[in-house]
Amino acid sequence: MLNKERLTHATVVVMAMLAVYGNGEKLSFVDAPKVVVAPVIAVAIAHGFSDVLHALAVRQRHLTGPE
Repeated sequence: MLNKERLTHATVVVMAMLAVYGNGEKLSFVDAPKVVVAPVIAVAIAHGFSDVLHALAVRQRHLTGPE
């Protein structure tokens, strides 16, 4: 199921990145997808890490050394 909060957060991050590159005509055809995809990947990784930390907190389990 699609998480609306996460989708909204990812949209805000992507829009912020596009605002940084405000002058879209200066972006090449190859660079434009990178500007959109890179922050989406970063948000996905951050949310995954957040989910793991939340699960550990719910179970009251501490991280081990390798983790």
